[in-house]
Amino acid sequence: MIKAGIIGGAGYTAGELVRLLLNHPETKIVFIHSNSHAGKRITDVHEGLYGETSLVFTDELPLNMIDVLFFCTAHGDTKKFLESHNLPENLKIIDLSMDYRIQSDDHDFIYGLPELNRRATCTAKHVANPGCFATCISLGLLPLAKNLMLKDDVTVNAITGSTGAGVKPGSTTHFSWRNNNISVYKAFDHQHIPEIKQSLRQLQNSFNAEIDFILSGRLPAWDLRHNRSENESRHRRNRAHVRRILRKRLFRTHRERKYRPEAGGKYEQMPDSLGKAWRQTARYLLHRQSAERS
Repeated sequence: MIKAGIIGGAGYTAGELVRLLLNHPETKIVFIHSNSHAGKRITDVHEGLYGETSLVFTDELPLNMIDVLFFCTAHGDTKKFLESHNLPENLKIIDLSMDYRIQSDDHDFIYGLPELNRRATCTAKHVANPGCFATCISLGLLPLAKNLMLKDDVTVNAITGSTGAGVKPGSTTHFSWRNNNISVYKAFDHQHIPEIKQSLRQLQNSFNAEIDFILSGRLPAWDLRHNRSENESRHRRNRAHVRRILRKRLFRTHRERKYRPEAGGKYEQMPDSLGKAWRQTARYLLHRQSAERS
């Protein structure tokens, strides 16, 4: 029986991890650490686990009682913890944050994508769990990289749900804002791009093109161009121009202003079920691109 401990047990990631471990026949959860919820039942936070566990959050760290330690902490916290604590020598670590996903001489973490690093992951002492978007995007591109077919830029448009931003709500991340709405997030600069490139270059070392990742809302769509002609290359999309549009918020979300008598006769932002705002945005972008080409 593998004895496991979890640090950062109150978030969405930890909730799913707890569910998986509770239903694993060879695993026993020894403790789930959370400073903010110490003393509370796990089901008080993760209500979907009612009837499956009677575990309680703790603020103690009995590291000598476990075989593997999972980190479900915010990005940056795993590294801080390892630098400030002395861990048992034989303790295995699985980090679900992004602190150790990029290979470096400063650590010995293995990038734990089983489709790519299965053997290394099975024998590793320290494993960095891949990011969500990095996983789904890489799995679509790795077969092409294996056959050395990635010759040009890759454009990815992906959509995620409201839980992707974590438990703590923000002005544009909680469900009431995201429901029936799509907005652009970290276009071309998403934090998962480096690990995607790292995985692709593991199979196709010659890959040095860009990954134009636009997150509009984890449902990915890929746009690949292979052996592009010289004429097509001359009219390729102007990335800098699109970047300016996005940063100036000219790329509208799927919402529009509608008159609502029940709201005191005021205009309010309402879900655009017919996609009118999206079509307006598409026409705007196409017009600007055509003007630049001419």
